[in-house]
Amino acid sequence: MRSLLLLPLLGSMVVADSSASFNPLTATVQELSPLIARGKITPSSVLDTYLHEISTYDGYLKSIIEKAPLQSVRKIAAELDKQPPKSAVHGMVMVVKDSLVTDPGLGMQTTAGSFALAGSIPTVEHPALRKAGVIVIGKSNLSVWSYFRASFGDQPSGWSPRGGQTKSAFDPALDPSGSSTGSAVAVSAGLATFSLGEETDGSIISPANRAALYAIKPTVRKLVPGSAVPISHNMDSVGVMAKGAWDVAAVQGIMDGREAEYMAAIAQGQKGWKGIKIGLANRGFYFNSTTVEKDIVDGCLEKIEKIKSLGAEVVEVEMPGVAMVDGWTDQWVITHADFKEDVGAYLRTLKNTTIRSLGDLITYNNVHAVTEMPPGHCCQDIFLASNASAGSNTDEYRTALNRAHYQSRDLGIDYALKKYGVDAIMMPSEVASTLPAIAGYPIITAPVAVAEIKNVTQPFGLSFSTTAHKEDTLFRIMAAWEMSFPDRPKPDMKKLPKKQEKSAKL
Repeated sequence: MRSLLLLPLLGSMVVADSSASFNPLTATVQELSPLIARGKITPSSVLDTYLHEISTYDGYLKSIIEKAPLQSVRKIAAELDKQPPKSAVHGMVMVVKDSLVTDPGLGMQTTAGSFALAGSIPTVEHPALRKAGVIVIGKSNLSVWSYFRASFGDQPSGWSPRGGQTKSAFDPALDPSGSSTGSAVAVSAGLATFSLGEETDGSIISPANRAALYAIKPTVRKLVPGSAVPISHNMDSVGVMAKGAWDVAAVQGIMDGREAEYMAAIAQGQKGWKGIKIGLANRGFYFNSTTVEKDIVDGCLEKIEKIKSLGAEVVEVEMPGVAMVDGWTDQWVITHADFKEDVGAYLRTLKNTTIRSLGDLITYNNVHAVTEMPPGHCCQDIFLASNASAGSNTDEYRTALNRAHYQSRDLGIDYALKKYGVDAIMMPSEVASTLPAIAGYPIITAPVAVAEIKNVTQPFGLSFSTTAHKEDTLFRIMAAWEMSFPDRPKPDMKKLPKKQEKSAKL
């Protein structure tokens, strides 16, 4: 199906203007797509630009765990050169988190960062963007097993046995967050046009926040079985990270089959804030310097005052469910049981592996602890707790799931939307993900600024969430935000070491 975006599509192959160029650090789909359509650049020239950037910087950043074979991606790009644009993403270069399945024919594995799944062959590709003409240049590094193997502090964000430690492009001392770490770092550093991440709770929003990107975790919906390494079917979702609101909406729209709707919301948001009402969520918790660094709170509040002056209506809202879900007890009951069952079901879809259950993974980690555990860290306590779960067919699980949904929806996000008449709620992205995650509701992040936190340069953003399947509302807000604050923070790539370490193989 052709894109519904209003782009000047060409009817035949064109030759690129050799004088045309673009800056990969700042280039967006919105910028590059018309250039391809008008023949100013080609998919092959776009690919070559990003290959150069990866070769230059990713030996240091380690954002990409495995690149597509060079001959393969060049062939794909050459074929796209000959075709009229299929969509807005025709010829764009993306990276995909190593928990999302890609066709083995592309020459890349899907391992969740672990050698335990090395050599395994998935049978179902994650359905999304290749038919629209995207070039998948590589699989992005991540916090191994999507940060669901060991408790916080027992494994670094962005580290995996296969990929090593991903570093922030903004500051080598900054925790880049995770678990979709490489997906965020690669885009922020100009190594890809956009990326895909997978989130249970925070894995897209948090690293995108630390990379000054726009991103969305859409409403939780059932993924195609075998198309992704799962944690919880109640909370998992696949979303987009990019440098602009238009890009996120265009790519997510193609994935969701709602492209026209999302792009209409972007167009509406670009007209400004008039008619948008937002709830500032639980100031005493989300906007409290004991919860979030004071400079981040102050930076968010400063921008909120600005959007009020530009026409947004902002009211303070209190959601009684926030305090109830903060303990995470029900969330752990749900995710432990889901992971045991969901990852087991995924493993049983694979070919060429003896790993068939969570118990097999635990045994593998015990035998291969030297390679599977990060330097100076240990443990797989979340794996062990999940394996000990009695599963989803228990009263404990059903009670936890019902209570979690009631607290996060009826006493949480839906409560605020109905009582205060707001379109969405907003929270600093540093602490925003859990309430929408438990509810299964969509959430976005938009970049705010950069702060110096304990002598570390840290980008930070503001998140917005609303009820299920109202992504169009969030895209309208995202577009209005970008119109108000067009200067997204960018890393200084001149400060990064070049070709200092080996990057993933081409």
